[in-house]
Amino acid sequence: MSENQDAKISKREYWQDQVVKWKSSNLTQKIFCEQSGISLPTFVYWRCLLLKPENKKINKKFAALKIISDEAVIKPAESIRIKLPSGHIVYLPAGIGINGIARLIHLLESPHA
Repeated sequence: MSENQDAKISKREYWQDQVVKWKSSNLTQKIFCEQSGISLPTFVYWRCLLLKPENKKINKKFAALKIISDEAVIKPAESIRIKLPSGHIVYLPAGIGINGIARLIHLLESPHA
């Protein structure tokens, strides 16, 4: 293993250790970092980095969906049916209009962070 790889592993282990210490300290991140002499932004960066699953692709194509109430459930007979390439079927209210459909399609096609 090269020195550079050793340094990366050592740095990762160091920050993993700091995150474990912080979790067991019951302190806020800010206070923990102040008491440990650690930069808060650096600590937050590493904590977030260590939370990410390694070598896994994350699907970021989800949009927020809010269900207003059970009364808002659309019956298939009173709706527009759209079958997506994934095989899923979306039912929209018949009165949604072309602008509503266009907005929905735009949301489904755009990448989400």
